[in-house]
Amino acid sequence: MFDITLEYVKDDRQRARNDSMEEIVRSTPQLYARYLEKMQRGQKLLIGRIAARIGSGESDDDPRAAAIVGAAFACVQAACETWFASEQFGAFEQALDEAMNILAVQTSL
Repeated sequence: MFDITLEYVKDDRQRARNDSMEEIVRSTPQLYARYLEKMQRGQKLLIGRIAARIGSGESDDDPRAAAIVGAAFACVQAACETWFASEQFGAFEQALDEAMNILAVQTSL
């Protein structure tokens, strides 16, 4: 899923458009709140898929899938914040890799 984001920021024309939209959204509280709601809906869609992959099914008492999806989205947000704060110094994928690499992978899943 995040590969789409990486391809999007690699395209100069799309990135310029995205940068303008990003600035507008982040500077307008109502738009930013809506953006966060949209991200939350996206996370909910993925939680079911991740739950099936790790074998927790539809159980609401197993937080692992939500934790995995939440952590991945938090990494994307952290990478975006860092990348924009650095005035897009370096590649976005590097910022995302750095954020994702901090998470420890458990092989006991």
